[in-house]
Amino acid sequence: GLAYVEQLGAGVCVVANPSPTEATVSVRWPALVGMIGVVRDAEGRSTQPDVAVRAGAEGLLSVRLKPGQMVELRRQ
Repeated sequence: GLAYVEQLGAGVCVVANPSPTEATVSVRWPALVGMIGVVRDAEGRSTQPDVAVRAGAEGLLSVRLKPGQMVELRRQ
Protein backbone atom coordinates (compact mmCIF):
# COMPACT_ATOMS: atom_id res chain seq x y z
CA GLY A 1 0.00 0.00 0.00
CA LEU A 2 0.81 3.65 -0.11
CA ALA A 3 1.72 5.69 2.99
CA TYR A 4 3.52 8.94 3.72
CA VAL A 5 5.22 10.89 6.50
CA GLU A 6 5.10 14.68 6.42
CA GLN A 7 6.80 17.14 8.75
CA LEU A 8 4.51 20.17 9.07
CA GLY A 9 6.83 22.28 11.20
CA ALA A 10 6.50 23.56 14.76
CA GLY A 11 7.00 20.02 16.09
CA VAL A 12 4.09 18.48 14.16
CA CYS A 13 4.33 15.40 11.92
CA VAL A 14 1.70 13.38 10.06
CA VAL A 15 1.84 9.67 9.19
CA ALA A 16 -0.97 8.83 6.76
CA ASN A 17 -2.59 6.07 4.74
CA PRO A 18 -3.98 7.64 1.53
CA SER A 19 -4.44 4.18 0.03
CA PRO A 20 -7.94 2.75 -0.66
CA THR A 21 -7.32 -0.21 1.69
CA GLU A 22 -6.75 -0.57 5.42
CA ALA A 23 -3.09 -1.08 6.31
CA THR A 24 -0.60 -1.29 9.12
CA VAL A 25 1.76 1.61 8.56
CA SER A 26 5.21 1.22 10.12
CA VAL A 27 7.88 3.88 10.02
CA ARG A 28 11.16 4.47 11.82
CA TRP A 29 12.17 8.12 11.80
CA PRO A 30 14.29 9.71 14.55
CA ALA A 31 12.24 12.94 14.40
CA LEU A 32 9.28 10.99 15.89
CA VAL A 33 11.05 10.13 19.18
CA GLY A 34 9.00 11.47 22.09
CA MET A 35 5.98 12.43 19.98
CA ILE A 36 2.41 11.52 20.83
CA GLY A 37 -0.60 11.85 18.56
CA VAL A 38 -4.18 11.03 17.70
CA VAL A 39 -5.72 9.18 14.78
CA ARG A 40 -7.73 11.44 12.46
CA ASP A 41 -9.96 10.79 9.46
CA ALA A 42 -9.40 12.19 5.96
CA GLU A 43 -11.09 15.47 6.95
CA GLY A 44 -8.85 15.90 10.01
CA ARG A 45 -11.49 14.99 12.62
CA SER A 46 -10.26 12.89 15.52
CA THR A 47 -11.61 9.36 15.59
CA GLN A 48 -14.05 8.31 18.29
CA PRO A 49 -12.96 7.42 20.83
CA ASP A 50 -9.79 9.52 20.69
CA VAL A 51 -6.89 7.06 20.48
CA ALA A 52 -3.47 8.19 21.67
CA VAL A 53 -0.51 6.91 19.65
CA ARG A 54 3.07 7.21 20.84
CA ALA A 55 6.27 6.81 18.81
CA GLY A 56 8.66 4.42 20.53
CA ALA A 57 12.41 4.27 20.90
CA GLU A 58 14.38 5.26 17.82
CA GLY A 59 11.23 6.89 16.39
CA LEU A 60 9.48 3.60 15.63
CA LEU A 61 5.74 3.92 14.97
CA SER A 62 3.45 1.13 13.80
CA VAL A 63 -0.29 1.78 13.58
CA ARG A 64 -3.30 0.25 11.81
CA LEU A 65 -5.02 2.89 9.67
CA LYS A 66 -8.21 2.72 7.62
CA PRO A 67 -8.25 4.29 4.14
CA GLY A 68 -7.65 8.04 4.41
CA GLN A 69 -6.78 7.99 8.13
CA MET A 70 -3.71 9.71 9.55
CA VAL A 71 -1.88 10.10 12.83
CA GLU A 72 -1.10 13.70 13.79
CA LEU A 73 1.89 13.67 16.15
CA ARG A 74 3.19 16.49 18.36
CA ARG A 75 5.99 16.94 20.83
CA GLN A 76 4.94 16.58 24.44
